[in-house]
Amino acid sequence: MKIIKFDEIDSTQKYIKDNIIDIEDDTVVCAKVQTAGRGRTGNIWQSKEGGLWFSCVFDVSNVDSKRLELFTMFVGVSVFNVLKELYDIDVKLKWPNDLYINGKKLCGIIAEIIDNKVIIGIGINTNISKEYLITTGTSLLNELNKQVDNGLIMMNICEVLIKNKANFDVEDIVDTFRNNMIYKNEKYFIKSLNKEVIIKDVDENGALVYEENGTIKTIDFGEI
Repeated sequence: MKIIKFDEIDSTQKYIKDNIIDIEDDTVVCAKVQTAGRGRTGNIWQSKEGGLWFSCVFDVSNVDSKRLELFTMFVGVSVFNVLKELYDIDVKLKWPNDLYINGKKLCGIIAEIIDNKVIIGIGINTNISKEYLITTGTSLLNELNKQVDNGLIMMNICEVLIKNKANFDVEDIVDTFRNNMIYKNEKYFIKSLNKEVIIKDVDENGALVYEENGTIKTIDFGEI
């Protein structure tokens, strides 16, 4: 694993995309500050100093199609497991790829595929003081009342991803997501549907299962 560090950059995700030809597989790019951090569907991600902001690139040419479909969920569950193991906190998973604590967003994940490579961007509010958090966000500092080791968290996450990227247990990933899923059996707004529905589950392919007017349906792209 190679690590490239920046004090400040526009986006670690963009850096890998712009230099994809020259960057080795299993490379991690991290920054103390991102000036143009990006989430899913172009959402802006606040990336202030103190948080953990990094992206990594993996060759997925040997990853079968089933695992590739669930790769983002695999990343989310891996981050979930690392944080639970390190800090024993009550983290929840929000479909399709966010982590929440006490109903507030802690971590966002973005995945982009270019040829046979997947670029994963991970942003975690780690050592961010409460006054710098948006009202819908939280941080490990806020929840644990202590500073955490960004380097330790990043290394643990990356080691898990590199070790298991081609052979993770699909059933275990889906089951872990199901058992720790936020908003289950609650009514929430789905942006891509432009309506409120009842969140029920995720299926074996990682699609969201929801109920609308008594009918069970699924959607494989969107955001709660």
